[in-house]
Amino acid sequence: MYSTMYSKTCCVLRVRLIFLFLKKRCLGDVP
Repeated sequence: MYSTMYSKTCCVLRVRLIFLFLKKRCLGDVP
């Protein structure tokens, strides 16, 4: 139960990071 919760949190964090990166790229912050 704990491991699934941990992996879920990891997945959410990863998706959030990718979303932030795409947003920055869209705005032109990332070359």
